[in-house]
Amino acid sequence: DTLDPDALVRLEPALAPVASQFHAGLRFPAHESGDARSFSREAARRAGELGAALRLGHRVTGLELVDGRLKGIETDHGTIDADRVILCTGTDTGSLLDPLGLRVPIYPVQGYSMTIAVDGDGPAPRLPILDLERRFVTARLGPNRLRIAGLSDFTGGDTTLHPERLAVLKQSASALLPKLADAIRAGGEDWTGLRPMTPDGPPLIGPTPIEGLWLNTGHGAMGWTMAAGSADVLADRLLGNPPKISTEGLDAERVFA
Repeated sequence: DTLDPDALVRLEPALAPVASQFHAGLRFPAHESGDARSFSREAARRAGELGAALRLGHRVTGLELVDGRLKGIETDHGTIDADRVILCTGTDTGSLLDPLGLRVPIYPVQGYSMTIAVDGDGPAPRLPILDLERRFVTARLGPNRLRIAGLSDFTGGDTTLHPERLAVLKQSASALLPKLADAIRAGGEDWTGLRPMTPDGPPLIGPTPIEGLWLNTGHGAMGWTMAAGSADVLADRLLGNPPKISTEGLDAERVFA
């Protein structure tokens, strides 16, 4: 839906102080937001109930091959035999595949976020917002927290939280949400991490040239957004069933051709 500034403010009153800055806005009726951390915890709990063994705190150090076929994974707690392994390893995917002679174009792009406490009845936006000009997003996490995220830095895998870059995010958010400027500048839970980006954008989902080794990685900034759908596509392919959507442009095979 295309919205003029008046309609935009009616939909999201938090934008009223800066309404004059807008020419128009786009509303996506099916757009939703949520708490990825809470979702992941619940998914882990449910997976455990269904019989999955969650080995948290175990670091994978390599992949074991026998006669060119995957035999298992090596960890800092020993080797785990496996018929098939799926790498959902983000920016670490390359370091696991390089010793096997496989190259994947996944690049670490550093992003930042901050989460601040807000009044449930205060001026914080209730809808998720994407500011195209300033290139950051906001999302409400329950009634009393607001997530602000953005920036794309090519730092070669650096995970240092640089205060000057976080300051850019705070400045942008304060300009869009002036009534929250004091809370934004005061800060909250600050975070930085690496997005596993592919050159063409979509993730790598599917088998590798090594029998038994599969990929579900390279989702960039859309990891949680695409997580459930990617898992569904991969499960169908693993079981030999036709996926529910076309996998053209999503298949891992495109980087090994």
